[in-house]
Amino acid sequence: MSQQNSQQSPLVGKYMYVADLEYYPRDGSWGCNCFCESFSNGIYTVRTKFGKVYKAQISQIKHLIDITTTQKYQIGDIVYANLEYHQKDGDYSSDYCKVLSVSIFENDVDYTIQALRSQTLYNNMPQNRIVRKAVMCKAKYSIGTYIGVKTMEGCQWDMYTVVKNGKITNVNEWYDRVTYTVRFDNGTTSTFITEQDIVAPAVVKTSQQIGHEEAVFLEDREQQLLRELERVRAMRRTM
Repeated sequence: MSQQNSQQSPLVGKYMYVADLEYYPRDGSWGCNCFCESFSNGIYTVRTKFGKVYKAQISQIKHLIDITTTQKYQIGDIVYANLEYHQKDGDYSSDYCKVLSVSIFENDVDYTIQALRSQTLYNNMPQNRIVRKAVMCKAKYSIGTYIGVKTMEGCQWDMYTVVKNGKITNVNEWYDRVTYTVRFDNGTTSTFITEQDIVAPAVVKTSQQIGHEEAVFLEDREQQLLRELERVRAMRRTM
């Protein structure tokens, strides 16, 4: 490796392992991965990941480090990240966060992120703990839209789906889903209605239509009972 000035040295701007940076009586000499900042008068100025600066000679530089990791996220991005590991559950708690800063050293790309809900700061978050970049969901329906909402009614042993009509009074757009607040025709209000629950409004029948359907139902039922009565009478006549 030739000793050249900093403008021409191929080592400036590279990551490398540098030996014999410090000496400890008990453990001996110590070296680590460093970033080469400059070269002057046969001496390289190198910096460790934690910001400590050393002067090194060419004989101390043992090998260069291949860079295989690239930065995926930028300052200001909203990301979904695995934040804290819970030993009891064996899993991470996750949330949407904003990227505040980026720190790159060789193949370590770390971020400072802030959780959007709790406003908690997380420093030195490794890139592999960030799952993906988040995109704000867009609402399909707006405030004032008249909709139908699928709801479950009945009891534990007999549940059935009913469509209740109402008007959207609030829209909450977020990074994983959109929820709505709906005021129903009967005066009640429900929050956190998802778009999967929204359907076309149910047809509201007039009192005349309801009366006609009841009359048809009763007439059909009467004919069924009369036929059943005639069948019973026919059986008795044969006895």
